[in-house]
Amino acid sequence: MRKFFLLAAACLVFTSLLSQSKNSFIDKVKFFENDSVLDVTFTTDMGKLLNTKLKPDYMPATFSCRISDSSISEQIRVIARGNVRRQICYMPPLKLDFHNTTSPTLYTLSSIKLVCACNTSDDYDQLLLKEYLVYKIYNLLTDKSFHARLLNVQYEDVKGKKKNISQLFIILILMP
Repeated sequence: MRKFFLLAAACLVFTSLLSQSKNSFIDKVKFFENDSVLDVTFTTDMGKLLNTKLKPDYMPATFSCRISDSSISEQIRVIARGNVRRQICYMPPLKLDFHNTTSPTLYTLSSIKLVCACNTSDDYDQLLLKEYLVYKIYNLLTDKSFHARLLNVQYEDVKGKKKNISQLFIILILMP
């Protein structure tokens, strides 16, 4: 009889935890429908990220943001991507991988691309905003387009050797 109660209690706890984890996922459709700028703190080894000009590898990073009324801070993987921008820009375009066990809340975002301005000045930010508007206009024309959202990213170096950088980014995802 005691084993039955222990088994029933374990099932109840497991079911409760499972339902809580399902409710904590981010709905990626709603995430990209929201047009507000999302403030994000991104912590990684900035020296290694900025020096990945030739053959990049995935690196660990911490992605922290506030969505609705909940604060999220999860371990993700990041890689520099692209060819031309990776070679000539200060900050390379990035690909964020949320598809792992260390990011349960953002897991549904899977893998997203980050597009950044080539430099950190107001002129380059204006060009990035124009690119963002092109993505939004293209969304009105076809469903087979990248969905975009603006991020205000604060970069922090885990080693403390590089100064913090704040920059606008566009995140992109292709919806099924």
